[in-house]
Amino acid sequence: MEYFYEVEISVYFKQDISFKWIGERLGIYLNHIMENDFFLSELHQSEGIKLYGYNYPSPFEKNKIYKAGKVYVFKIRTPVENIAFKFMNKIQQSENADFKCLGSQIHKRIPKIIETIQTTTPAVITLGKKYWTKEDGADMLFDKIHNNLVKKYNLYSAKEEQFNTNSLEFLQVMNSYPIIINYKKGLIFGHKLNIRFKMDEQSQKLARTAAACSLLEKNSSIGGGFCLYKTL
Repeated sequence: MEYFYEVEISVYFKQDISFKWIGERLGIYLNHIMENDFFLSELHQSEGIKLYGYNYPSPFEKNKIYKAGKVYVFKIRTPVENIAFKFMNKIQQSENADFKCLGSQIHKRIPKIIETIQTTTPAVITLGKKYWTKEDGADMLFDKIHNNLVKKYNLYSAKEEQFNTNSLEFLQVMNSYPIIINYKKGLIFGHKLNIRFKMDEQSQKLARTAAACSLLEKNSSIGGGFCLYKTL
């Protein structure tokens, strides 16, 4: 994975939306758009990893309430060209009860060496019927991040490449307490993560995968684990 696509979308908010709900509400909006295209509909209905993610709109409001009547910008990232261009075209002039699209544009990103990534939306880690917290330990978190990125990379490349087990050089959980996200009448716990990857070829493949597909789980349903990345 040498590059990925980033679709930048301007949306008009029809009503106030809290930070705790914005991930799910954007997911509902995107799912509605996907239903109007055969390729995207098949992707939406498929099980497992979707190979795209999205972030929360900016500018971010200090009181954590997005305002009705204002225009915000959010992004969808994916390494799959067809997903990117389908979203860009289908979202034009689309609207639902929450949002109206005012325009979209696409960029091709080619990060050569990624030094660090930092999640701008909460990363979600499930452990059976519970969510990871600091009490579950760093080793578990390292393994979850590594294994998830390997699955995403191999799904995109359509092969089973064997990766070294230690691609991360540094990992920091930025929040003191889990970040609470509303989803389907329940609550999800997430975390903001700061990660430094090693410089070898395999580790950089996984770093680019994180930037392209987002980190860990719930990327396409609530925008979990969207990454800001820093290159050398």
